Amino acid sequence: MVADNLHLFVNWKTGQRTKYVMLRMLLNLSIGSKVISLLVLTVVLFSGVILFWFLPMVEEETFSDRKKGLKNIVDVSYALLAEYEQRAGLGEFSREEAQERAMTRIRQMRYGDNDYLWINDDTLPFPKMIMHPTKPELDGRILDDPLFECAASMEFGENGRAQDIPGRDKNLFQAFVEVVARTGDGFVVYDWPRPTRDGVTQELYLKHSYVRLFQPWGWIIGTGVYVDDIAAQTARMRMTVISVTSVVLAAVMLVAVFFIASIQRPMKALRVYAEKVTQGDLDFETSGRFYGETDQLKQAITTMVGRLKQTIRDTEIKSRDAEHAAGELQKSNKRYDQLARQSRTMTWEVDADGLYTHVGDVAVELIGYHPQELVGRMYFYDLHPQEGR
Repeated sequence: MVADNLHLFVNWKTGQRTKYVMLRMLLNLSIGSKVISLLVLTVVLFSGVILFWFLPMVEEETFSDRKKGLKNIVDVSYALLAEYEQRAGLGEFSREEAQERAMTRIRQMRYGDNDYLWINDDTLPFPKMIMHPTKPELDGRILDDPLFECAASMEFGENGRAQDIPGRDKNLFQAFVEVVARTGDGFVVYDWPRPTRDGVTQELYLKHSYVRLFQPWGWIIGTGVYVDDIAAQTARMRMTVISVTSVVLAAVMLVAVFFIASIQRPMKALRVYAEKVTQGDLDFETSGRFYGETDQLKQAITTMVGRLKQTIRDTEIKSRDAEHAAGELQKSNKRYDQLARQSRTMTWEVDADGLYTHVGDVAVELIGYHPQELVGRMYFYDLHPQEGR
């Protein structure tokens, strides 16, 4: 247990140290690297949101709207069947005639890109086609052809969860019957050739169909649309986003280069200026254009250098004054020494503590002490032996 805790602690410390090192690396990046990194990160994040959140959401909404449209069309046909069933129940005509009239009207219905509705029954294991407007040769046939084994998924109910079909090889009409048998309506996704002027394509395209059971007659009415255009539209939008992002990123990089240069050039000039100042060249003058904070920094450095030069000038003046005063004092001391020597009088100066600060040269002749022996000693006090003080 202790070993495990120690191992966890070591891992935690290692992770913290790694984060600290990475943070230091980021903070130590140059201004140009930081600006470019920030701009690139912003563009990439914005593009990522569009590519991986917004476009999938748009694609999902488009699919949802397409499915709602299918349901609305089938609901209209369902209401038509219910109307004829009601009229047949009232004795206006027989059920067979009602079914024939309903089929005739539904056969003529078109919407979208010449899309249609069909009707099959709900018998198993394979249902029978009641009416197909574009392939009348299927009418009355049992739908057990292997070509129909292309169902990919089933969705039970309007908002049910899609269930994938392993192998994508289930008879699509069987799938229709199974869906309506459980929930009364639903969706089936399958691969189907697209119709052309010369027949149908060899390539299969994804198609969504909505089916609904009309219970009184045991009919399943359905319609479907191809949805590969949605994926193609999303792919085009994705490529557009990538292209626009590339152009924007290139433009941003150009602006960033100009922006970074406008910062780095004056910063480099100020760095050279500061280095010259530290080397003692206070008369160095920097050139170039400075804006914003760099101009303020230049003004601050220039003011500092000006004050430093004034301080040096003041110090030099004071130093010259001090040297002049020391020279005058030395001349005065020499005059005093000459007078003292002529009059055999010793002159001296002491500070507030009574210590000699100056002793005339005549001290050697009068008391036998050299002036350097007396400077820094107590006035006459240190001249006498200990017992005689």
